[in-house]
Amino acid sequence: MKYFQRTQDSLALELARAHVTRQIRKHGLHQFLAGRVCTLAIIIGHQEDLEFYERALTEIKHYCAGPRSQRIITIDEKQAQRQKRLKRPTEEFSWARQTVFLTHNELSLPEHVLATAEYVVPIKTDVSLCEAVARDFQYTKIEFSKIDELRDVSLSRIASFITQNWTEMEIRKKLHQFTCVTKISQESRATDINLDNLVGYGSAAIWGKLLASDLHLYRTGQLPWADIDRGILLSGPPGVGKTMFARALANTCNLPLYPHSLARWQSQGSLDDLLQAMQSAFEEASKNAPAILFLDELDSFGNRANLSGHNANYGRQVINGLLEHLDGVSNREGVFVIAATNMPDLIDPAITRSGRIEHHVAIKLPDPAEREGILKFHLGHDLEGEDISDVAESLTDASGADIAKFVRQARHIARLEKRPLALSDLLRLKPATTPLQPEDIHRIAVHEAGHVVVAHALSDSLGMMPVSVKINREVQSGNARLGGVKMRNTDPKIVKLRENYEAEICSYLGGLAAEHVILGAHSDGGGGVAGSDLSKATEIAIRMEVSFGLGENLTFWATHDECKPDFVTCNPQLQAVVNKTLQSCFAKACEIIEAKKDFLFSVSAILERIGEIKEDELLTVLSGSGTDLQPERLRSNYIDNYPGLSEH
Repeated sequence: MKYFQRTQDSLALELARAHVTRQIRKHGLHQFLAGRVCTLAIIIGHQEDLEFYERALTEIKHYCAGPRSQRIITIDEKQAQRQKRLKRPTEEFSWARQTVFLTHNELSLPEHVLATAEYVVPIKTDVSLCEAVARDFQYTKIEFSKIDELRDVSLSRIASFITQNWTEMEIRKKLHQFTCVTKISQESRATDINLDNLVGYGSAAIWGKLLASDLHLYRTGQLPWADIDRGILLSGPPGVGKTMFARALANTCNLPLYPHSLARWQSQGSLDDLLQAMQSAFEEASKNAPAILFLDELDSFGNRANLSGHNANYGRQVINGLLEHLDGVSNREGVFVIAATNMPDLIDPAITRSGRIEHHVAIKLPDPAEREGILKFHLGHDLEGEDISDVAESLTDASGADIAKFVRQARHIARLEKRPLALSDLLRLKPATTPLQPEDIHRIAVHEAGHVVVAHALSDSLGMMPVSVKINREVQSGNARLGGVKMRNTDPKIVKLRENYEAEICSYLGGLAAEHVILGAHSDGGGGVAGSDLSKATEIAIRMEVSFGLGENLTFWATHDECKPDFVTCNPQLQAVVNKTLQSCFAKACEIIEAKKDFLFSVSAILERIGEIKEDELLTVLSGSGTDLQPERLRSNYIDNYPGLSEH
């Protein structure tokens, strides 16, 4: 055969050359082939053919226009032109007699290019032309004109059909498989998650939509990469949807997503293999830029300041290798990095500095309204019109992953019974609850009222004010949350004194102080778990002593992030000093409760009656105004219900 040794790429180049020549002549652009001055925009059908069309145009200029008289600018999704390069093409290419803008997407062309181009030539796959080239190639009669589906296929794919000498039946079968895969991909992407149908992400979603807008401007050459954010760190408890956010952002921006992690890179073998895998990951994303590279469990890289032992050099080289790629020394243009972690405090600060992964957004567990939105997302079209607010309310402290599992379990119940999903399936799976006894509700109300009263009395030192308070009348198994107070900043303290930190400790101990003063003794409700009242108060007292220089000495022992309650277990002297601070603040909180008993009675009585006090009503209670909320009247009713209070 005449061209039997021809490769697939060389055949694709010949197909591109034939298409360019025919379309230019068809549009009457003989002056272009003759090398005369003009500006031309050529729009082809497939991105993967850009390379072949660019080479075909380059070969055309050799015999028609002469050297250094033509400039070809390829604008594609992989590498949008910088704004400076395209903003004033007359200056940039003043030496060129002909300027050709080549793209597969007309939207990628900046407006001024479309306005100044003398000719815009769309080029689509010409099946009859491909058939002619195929005949010349193999002296075989492949009747491409009978295969209409080829009109939507790239030249590189058609070249592969020709070089493999496939029959018409084989080509049709392959095209059918390709069409089915494409259709499934498009349908799944259309129904996939994005930042518009995802809930529970707050400021992260707002930031993501702004990034999507910037990336669109970048892809169309209207915004330089230098003006776009480099990366973002997503932190939060397990299951809040950090990985899902990366997927939603990629879909919103219509960009490819490349997920990676240190564990995946380490699985390649030695340190050299790890660093090579890391380099390959960034190169792959860069090759298909603009793209998103997702780094899961970023904390696994560690912090160079904490490295020690014989593995310290290994860890240091890994972190340095990551920093090199984040810096963009090897050209990170168009590659946006999203990182996720459950423990942001363990990450090397150099990784999250400006210019690298420079933004940090903490994703919290969803509130009841967000839980309802997440439920609806996972339910899809099921249970439309049903009131699922009670179900969402019952899923206290559930993450997005927990809610997805909850819906899967409900669907499983419906499948076992061979019927559609029903609201009763969700209700059957609601977490079991245990009603609290009246005396427990009373104690919880007193406890939460104590937090409110102490925080209100010390609001000037705190820079915060209590705005709402709530108690629960039943508890779920595995969840001991019995109530809480919502605070609002009124005068945030940037520079704090000892009295400011002591005020914080007093507010955390206010619940226990109220139990002690009103009920004679406090319960275990202020401790028991990390994040409890005692835990937070202890952390603040430790920071005062070992980090802030606000204790009995000025020695700096640790950063404030390292000051956890277990810090005192190996230092009896520090434990004694911290306990002294806590006891002093507890005594002060008790004094406030004694002085503000009437207000405490008001708050706790309403909590017992209705379970919640919102902002306007709480301010009314604390100010002592309103006909039904007079502290004296409520105190009288309170003592009538609990006669033992008169003894305290």
